[in-house]
Formats: sequence, structure tokens, C-alpha cells
Amino acid sequence: MGLKFLPRAGHMVPFASGNAAGQLSRYVGRTFKPVGKGGVAGAYVSEAEPVEVDPDSADAAHLIRQARKSDPGVWPADEATAAACGVDFVKLSRDADGEWIAAPKAAVAPAVSSKKSEPKAEV
Repeated sequence: MGLKFLPRAGHMVPFASGNAAGQLSRYVGRTFKPVGKGGVAGAYVSEAEPVEVDPDSADAAHLIRQARKSDPGVWPADEATAAACGVDFVKLSRDADGEWIAAPKAAVAPAVSSKKSEPKAEV
């Protein structure tokens, strides 16, 4: 079983081997989508599925370092990957643009007392 990573919103992390000269750049968890608009070639959009790498590969070592940074470029996609990286696992969701972000925490409803308030005695 490999380590699984997803890209963080606003980050473009290349693979450990880099990119070959003259080739379209490759980034972890992102795919280039051309745009049919004048003056715009396209954009690297976040993929729906995590990138899986062999735990003994150079890519795994590179992505573990990325996940440990103070401003990480990748999210561990599962608890096993987070444990291998030595970071806390964060549940993720996709925003309106399809980027991976920390899932909003469920709102905690305030506790409601079942006691009826008794009228105060006047002195």
C-alpha cells in the first residue's frame, strides 16, 4: 500500500524528479486543463483522487518533507499517510473551485437546560 497525497489550495508541488525540459510541468495532484480563451493557455486544476506513491521512493521522501513544512504544499489523504509523515490527520473537503481544504468543523449546538426557570421571589 502506498502513501496518498492531495494538493493544498494555492500550492503546486512538483514531483521529486522534477520536470523534463520542453515538457508540460507535472505537479502532485494537479492536471493541466486548457482554456479556450484568448491569452490564457489553461490552469492546473486539483484532481479528485489522491496521488499514490511507493513509500520507499524519492517521491515519498519529497512529499513527506512537503507535508511537514510550516506551510505545507500537500495534504496526507489518509490516516496511514499522516502517521508516516508524523503530522495530524485532517479531514478534507473540496471547495467551490475544486481545491482541497480542511473540512469545516461541525457546529456544536449550545446545551439547553430542561429546567423551567422559576420566578424570583421579591423581598
